[in-house]
Amino acid sequence: MGGLISVIISVLAAIAFYGTGHPLLFWFCVAIVVLSFWSWGVMHNYAKNSAKARGDRIRNNMIQEGRSLDEIHRLDRTPIHPTNADVNAVPDWLATVNMLVTFAGLGMLIWAIIVRFF
Repeated sequence: MGGLISVIISVLAAIAFYGTGHPLLFWFCVAIVVLSFWSWGVMHNYAKNSAKARGDRIRNNMIQEGRSLDEIHRLDRTPIHPTNADVNAVPDWLATVNMLVTFAGLGMLIWAIIVRFF
């Protein structure tokens, strides 16, 4: 959810700068939107891959324990949901990029509100 908020803040900043006579600031906000969306997606992929690897380990353990095929197929049909432990699989550099882009988007939104309304 946090990544979506970052994208929304950046989009609002780009919208606020549109038509104000500051094309460089507008395109900078568009670049922030793209970078924010990219980092959100990549962080989500890291968490999903970690959750999938956890599910694969559980499946392999079930096979080694000699569980029935019905139990294994039931596990295969359950959706994979990332947990808090899966979120820790996201590299620190990527979380830092997302945090910096979020702060840049928030700063640009504040600046855009000042430029547009004051």
